[in-house]
Amino acid sequence: MQDKPALKKRDYSGRVYKPRECEDCRAVFTPLSSQQPRCAACQRERTLRLKREDAQRRNDARREPRYCAMCSAELPVYQGNHSRHCDDCRPLHWKEVSRESNERARLDGRHKQHQLSYQERHGDRIRELSRQYKREHPEYDQAALHRRRMRVEAGKLDAVDRMLSRFYRRAIKSDLCFYCGTSDTQCIDHYFAIAKGGSDRWFNLVRACRKCNLSKRTMCGTAFLLLTGG
Repeated sequence: MQDKPALKKRDYSGRVYKPRECEDCRAVFTPLSSQQPRCAACQRERTLRLKREDAQRRNDARREPRYCAMCSAELPVYQGNHSRHCDDCRPLHWKEVSRESNERARLDGRHKQHQLSYQERHGDRIRELSRQYKREHPEYDQAALHRRRMRVEAGKLDAVDRMLSRFYRRAIKSDLCFYCGTSDTQCIDHYFAIAKGGSDRWFNLVRACRKCNLSKRTMCGTAFLLLTGG
């Protein structure tokens, strides 16, 4: 039986194809074959992208599922370092971390030291911003409101009442705190707050520590003693 003659391969090396438009960048190029839809740069970029996507799919198939430490939702694949929290829980987590860090700084004194050093460096700016805020929001300036009430109340006192009040303040300067009994007293408190109709007369004045004075606010002295058990 006679053997079939071998098929002669066609030689396309000398063939020149018509220029065409690239599918990706829309640039006109001369293809090297009839099936080339993209220019050389776009084809190279597409090949690299397909390789990356294929490698990512293989990595995802081998990856064990991970879950958020707060809401237990399944976590997506992250590039680089992996997070233990999802996108919704991550701000809450870092907010809690910041709160714990501030609490530690407050307990060991670093927070107070930083505040003092900041006030020393930027004292003028802090005072200027405080004055600006008080000018723009006079309704929140509690010190000014208290001084205004004191001026109104002081106008109702006669000379004898003012003299007795002044002497009585000096007389109780070394007394213990009227509410808690501590000896570290820095304030003169009004037993019946001026904001609630009290007066600046001597019989309405008591010695108080700073903590009790700030905690009492505008309460009556009797109500504050019942509240604190003093």
